[in-house]
Amino acid sequence: MFARLPQALFGTATAAVFLSEPAEPAPALAHAAAVRIAITRERWITRDADVRGYESRVEIVKNRLGTAGVQVAVRIVFNGTVRGDGL
Repeated sequence: MFARLPQALFGTATAAVFLSEPAEPAPALAHAAAVRIAITRERWITRDADVRGYESRVEIVKNRLGTAGVQVAVRIVFNGTVRGDGL
């Protein structure tokens, strides 16, 4: 199944994103991925008693297109915006 995805997406303005909660994804998915990232939540963003989002550390685990091991701090706010340093 995963072997046919790159060919189907090639030449289109489409990207496939798979989310996996375990630390290690399925072997077929890990092999087929061009870029694999790990997102680690560091702290919740709150205003008064409401949770508004969270700050995370994003690490490039695998990258066929560039350098792996790069880390970026990202702030994910639940109003639809994502802001981070280095993005």
